[in-house]
This record gives sequence, C-alpha cells and structure tokens, in this order.
Amino acid sequence: MKRTALILFLIPASLLICASNAHALYSELHSLIAYESSLVQTVPSEVHVYSGDYPECIDSARNNVCKGAYDEDADRDPRLSGGGLTTWWGLLNWGTHFWQPDAGPDGGLLTTVDNIPVNLESQNAYERAQSLYQSAVETYDADPSGAYYLLGRVAHLLADMATPAHVHLDPHISDTDRTGDDSFEEYTAWQYILGIPPEQQTANFEVVFPHNTLVPVQYEDLSDGGYPEEPLLYRLFYSMAEMSSNYDSDDADGKIDRGMRRGMSVKMTHDNLEAVYAIGEDFSVRRISEGYRLSPERSKFILLNSTVKNIETELPSFYAVGLVFADGLELHLLSEFYKTDIGDEDLSPFADTLLAAAVEHTAALYRMFWTETHPSLGERLPDIVLNRGNHILAVARPAPLDVPLDIIPKDWEGVKVEVYAWMELNSDGSRAMAYYDGTWQPFDNLDGMRPLASSYGLPAINGGIWRILDSTSSITDMRLRLNVCIDRQNDGRLTPSESVCDGIIVSLK
Repeated sequence: MKRTALILFLIPASLLICASNAHALYSELHSLIAYESSLVQTVPSEVHVYSGDYPECIDSARNNVCKGAYDEDADRDPRLSGGGLTTWWGLLNWGTHFWQPDAGPDGGLLTTVDNIPVNLESQNAYERAQSLYQSAVETYDADPSGAYYLLGRVAHLLADMATPAHVHLDPHISDTDRTGDDSFEEYTAWQYILGIPPEQQTANFEVVFPHNTLVPVQYEDLSDGGYPEEPLLYRLFYSMAEMSSNYDSDDADGKIDRGMRRGMSVKMTHDNLEAVYAIGEDFSVRRISEGYRLSPERSKFILLNSTVKNIETELPSFYAVGLVFADGLELHLLSEFYKTDIGDEDLSPFADTLLAAAVEHTAALYRMFWTETHPSLGERLPDIVLNRGNHILAVARPAPLDVPLDIIPKDWEGVKVEVYAWMELNSDGSRAMAYYDGTWQPFDNLDGMRPLASSYGLPAINGGIWRILDSTSSITDMRLRLNVCIDRQNDGRLTPSESVCDGIIVSLK
C-alpha cells in the first residue's frame, strides 16, 4: 500500500498529461451517442426507461445508460471526477479503452506510453466490456437501473471502437484540453458538443443522424473474426473496430487510407484564408492551389504529406509557407509543421460514417442485452407506447398533463398482469422518484414500489389518454421521466425479466 501511494505521489503530473487519452470521443458525446442509440427504431422501449435524460444525466445521482457512458471516462480522468484513489487507479488503466482487433479477443493491448503504465489491469477494450456486460446481465433482475448503468459503460467502450486512434493503438496526448490530440476526436467534439448549448446538442445530432434512418446491426450475422467460441458481444466489437481500422488516425495508417488523409499542421492566427504560397530560400515563390486542408474551429492549416513531397521536388529550396488572409499575412517555416493532423474536408465523410455505425452498433447492443435478460417472454410481446412513440412530451402550463397511451397486447391479451408507473423528477438540480398507486408516493428504489393495478386482464388500448395531473400551473419548470411497465409476474413487486416497459421525457414549460 505504501509503495502504491509513493508511485501516485511521484508521477501524477505525468499522468495528468496523459489523462485525455482516455477520451476516444468527448465524454459528453459518449453520453449523447448512448442516449440517441436508445431511440433508434426496434430498440426495446424499456431502454428508454433507463436511458437517462441527456444532458442532465451527467450530473445525476441516478443510474442509467447515459450516466454510465459518461462515468467510464470520469473514472479514468481526475479532471472529470474530482480525483481520489479510485480515479488515480483508473488513470493507470486508460489503456483498457484501446484494442487492435486483428490481435484477437485477448490481444491488441495498449500497455505503456513513454514508459508510463496505462494498463495495469492488462485488458483490452473488448475484455473490459465483456466483464462489464456480464455483470450487467447478472445485476439486471435485482437492480435494472444499476444493470443499465453498467451497460452504458459497455456502450462507451463500443463507441471507442468507432475511433481509428483507439483501434490503431495510437495514444493521443494533450495537456491543454479534454479533446486530447486526435483530429477525429477534436472534430466530432466541435461538431456536436463544444460551443453548443446542451439543449441544442441532441437536435443537431439528430439532424445528421435521424432515428428513422438508422437500423441496429444484425449482430447474429456479423463476422466472429475467427473466434466462434466468443459471445455475440465480440461480433459487435470486432465489427465496429474493423470498420474504423480502415481509416487513418493522426499517427497511424488505416488499412484503406494508408496515410493519404494525414498532413503536417500549424496553428493559424487569422481567419478567411485567401491564398497559399510555397516560399524558397532563393526568393522563389509558388502558389499552392490544392493539397492543403483547413480546420477552422481548431485554427489549423494542414499540408498533406504528398503535397510537401511534390513541392520539394519542384522547389528544392522550399523552406516556408505564406498564408494570405483578408486581414493579414502569416509566414510559417517548415520546421513549425511538426504535428500530424487530418483536416475537416478529410474527416467529415468518415466521421459521419463511423458515428452512424457507432449508433447502430450500440442500438444492437441494447437489443442483445434485452433479449438475454428476458429469456422466457417469447416472441409476440405486447407493445406499450407512451406519447405515440415520441420520446419527449412538451406540456405548456397551466394545461393538464395528459399522456397518450396505446397498448397492443398480442399474446398477452386478457392475461392478468401488474401495472407499474413511476416518475423521476429533475427540478432546479434536485431529483426525486415517485410511484403511482392512485396517488404519487415517494420511493428510493424499485423494491419500494407498489403496482398501480394487479391481476389486470391486459386489454387493447388505442388512442387512450392518461391524465396524470389536472393542472400543471403550480409546478415549477422541470423535466421528468415517466415510466410504465406491464409485469406478468403477479407477486406485488416489479420483476424486470417478466416485464415490458416504456418511458418518455415530459418537459413542463
């Protein structure tokens, strides 16, 4: 114990420089992907119940998918969690977010960076995810919210596999900001998180990745990578990692790209670039009309590697680049171009491809988990649909709170079931839970909840309206999540593995 404490005392500064390597994507973007994946068509509606409410879930004390996806980074980076010995141990293990899939299920590890250990647990991302996934399955029936929290951590690791740097074992170190030093990571952060109000982030994401255009991948049909003995989870990880391994990261070649997207970068101090010139020592000047890339948000000018070679062939004395802007000039020596980067023009196509794939693979993860935790429910399950399938219900005060409710009972028609209804409230930073049994009753966990109805012969309901409150005039502005479950186990307690659920967010304005 003393030896561990001594190590932590001696090297925290070095480790903090490496901290942002744990972020394959910006941490909030991980939560956003986990949340949006729960809304993809054919994902079991129960996942909505435990998905959380982005972005409030990040600060929530409640267990949910969105929170788990965020905490998988927070437990690896003291800057996100406030530190503590647990986080420092996590910082020594951020290498568990990497995996080179060609090395098999127990290979492809990132173990050290500059002789600093980053994987004392000796696990790759798939191995860590497999352990978390199994814990989620085992936890589910006793604590479904805790199980979905663990599943959110698995979702984080799966989304890590959508980042080329993480499957090339390309660590990306920064001591300046949380985006690390990886072009893909920085680009996606600027596109969907940085400088964007949280309430707008989901809307922007859904414009590019609408729910009705995404489909969970058929995980049973994916390649097993030559390891048929591995569980189906392996196929999801292998598929996602193989896809992203085709593309370049800042310091490693993709299988298809082979370095063609990369270049050497320099920071610009002006905007609105108008012209670029190659400058030789003998006062020769050549205009560069192509072969360079820009990244405006990152203020970077990038010369493709092939462009530098071509210019050096035609201009042997090439030593600097002149940048002409509407409001000034900049001269950059070639020696300033020492960092590798990928410009926005080259990032955009494969970033969209990989983020869409991350959502579709994560949606498949949710389907796989639900199937595995509900082994006895059969095929023709009832559909319970709140708010006609829309995940947010906006209610203007002082109107009553009416929730549209539809039930398609299928093989459960007339079967005696229990009905559970509860809400999770979030107002001015305070959170509470209450279940409904005729009146709203506070409770702390699902064991303390009582059914709204027992031995209820499940009917078909088409276009029903459930009035939760006659008036919302006295309620402060808030968002709450309303959940309803139908349980065929009539024992006075919610049995998750025997239940079908749906959940929506209610926004009171």
